[in-house]
Amino acid sequence: MKWFSLRNISLILLLVITVVLHFINLKSLSLSNDELSAITRAKFDTFFEMIDKGVMIDYHPAGIQIFIFYWIKIFGDDDFLLRLPFVFCGIASAFLLYEICRKWFDDFAGQLSVVFFITSSLILQYTQIARMYSTGIFFGLIAVYGWTMYLFSENDFGKKKFWWIWLIGSILAIHNHYFSFAFVGIVGLSGLLFVKKEDQKRYLFGGLIALVSFIPELPIFFEQMKTGDIGGWLGPPEKTFLLDFFMEVFNHSYFFLTIISLWLLLGVLFPNDYKNVTRWRILSASWFFLVFLLAYLYSVCGHPVIQYSTLLFGLPFLFIFIVSFTPSFLFRYRIQTLLFLLSIGLGTLTMSGYYSKNHFGVFKEISDDVKNFPNSAPVVVNVINPAYFDYYYSKHIGGNHTIIYKVEGPGEYAQLMHTIDTCSSKEFGYVWSNAWHPYEVNEIIRKKYPFLILKKEYFNATSYLYSKDSAHALNDALLVNFSQMNFEKENPNSFSIEKYFSKPTSEFVNSKRDYSNAFKIAVSQIPGENVERRYAVVTAKVYFDKLPEKAAMVLAFDDSTVSVQYQNVIFSDFCSSPGKWYDMLLCGEFPTTYHPNAILKAYFSNLGGEEFYIDDFNIVIRSSNDPYKK
Repeated sequence: MKWFSLRNISLILLLVITVVLHFINLKSLSLSNDELSAITRAKFDTFFEMIDKGVMIDYHPAGIQIFIFYWIKIFGDDDFLLRLPFVFCGIASAFLLYEICRKWFDDFAGQLSVVFFITSSLILQYTQIARMYSTGIFFGLIAVYGWTMYLFSENDFGKKKFWWIWLIGSILAIHNHYFSFAFVGIVGLSGLLFVKKEDQKRYLFGGLIALVSFIPELPIFFEQMKTGDIGGWLGPPEKTFLLDFFMEVFNHSYFFLTIISLWLLLGVLFPNDYKNVTRWRILSASWFFLVFLLAYLYSVCGHPVIQYSTLLFGLPFLFIFIVSFTPSFLFRYRIQTLLFLLSIGLGTLTMSGYYSKNHFGVFKEISDDVKNFPNSAPVVVNVINPAYFDYYYSKHIGGNHTIIYKVEGPGEYAQLMHTIDTCSSKEFGYVWSNAWHPYEVNEIIRKKYPFLILKKEYFNATSYLYSKDSAHALNDALLVNFSQMNFEKENPNSFSIEKYFSKPTSEFVNSKRDYSNAFKIAVSQIPGENVERRYAVVTAKVYFDKLPEKAAMVLAFDDSTVSVQYQNVIFSDFCSSPGKWYDMLLCGEFPTTYHPNAILKAYFSNLGGEEFYIDDFNIVIRSSNDPYKK
């Protein structure tokens, strides 16, 4: 073999480029929530404990979690080392894709398919992380390579070896991810259309072995299904899902999609003379779209499971489908065509900001931010599992902040209020990533620490530092403070001079009143209609002689007929013993769509006929950012 031929030099160049693309930022990338989940679920003393507590509670086969369990036992949990085998699978997948496409068509087609593969931001994103996506792509390609050589090789010599390659790749994919399982299952079934009569028994036997290999996983699968399904935590797919997916694959570039559309059109007008091109087109397209239809229909008719990552296992064959339409006149300009497509792929990848933004909620960055907070500053940390934040924070030398984990609901709000009331530090921090991050946390901190002095926004994560000192204060996103100036005195006789928190009166709600006086304003009159997001903050002081059981503070957005959005908090969320004034707090994000005549309302409901006092009723509107745009 002439290793220094032009063909091999261009292939080596493509593989060098994919290595560079994978490693250029690998060391600095924060582990994602899913990676940290896998690490946390692997840290058990025994294999069977890991299966029981680390796999049964997940929604994937056990294969990759078992690998991570033993990898950590041998090499530790260093993020860079943990990702290495997954990155290598992604790089090796590029070479395997080349080999498959070369076998189906020729060397030129193989290299074109590699260009699409290595410059796709979606492929790169999921082959840089320690999850089952790069391995699933790799195992699927191993299976297809063996399948191709076994079924279509003109030379019967060595067919047994390729049968084993197909079988091993299929088994690995089956234990990798339920949709890599589906992919190799579809590949295996399609082979029934092509297998020679003399090979049928061996082929069917191989398929049976692959299926039997899943029997040890059945108890895990059934245990996972007890939660209701293997999915269900996602929203249903939008009608534009597939178009959005293609935009993600091709670097959010209409230009790239236009080039591909022209490529397909010219391929029809100027067809090439690839042998068996119709067969390979049908197979490559059907493998991708059957996985898509399976995931989409299951998500619509059952529980939502479809994500962009779901389609990764068949995506290489979408690239092969595109390559199969290479116009005949381009064969005279092979190097030029490769360089043209490579420049478009790399250019759109760079222009998409792939290397300048995060693609998952970050933990390394928010941990670094906390490290740089004053050591005396307590910090609220909202993450799904404290271990995810601690993975990075525990590695910081001298990090000794008081960490308050998971303030996510009214019970925790009341406790945070008490903590802040008794806190003597000059600053107070709040960070979150990939988890529920209620605006109430910011508002509780603001009460004693009114000045925002640091805010760092990431994709699906943010860090805040608040201070008592106005020096270096940032814009706190306040759009308007209505205070009591627009508080409607619907019942002037309801105000009491006997009890109040702030002079001269409070409102008394007795058993004869179902509702307190209400704050009302047309949404169209509220500033900030053009900001990304707005939210309302409702606060009040309340007093009672007997804890109300049914009374609630309410925030609602109503159109002309019905309530578009309604939320409330009850007294016991914030209050306990009688005879003192308590703070109540409720935040609500503005609806994304609403009636032109929509009205924002804030009030107390009293449908239980109870008695209590209200004072310092206040409404604030603030702007907020979309955490998924960073």
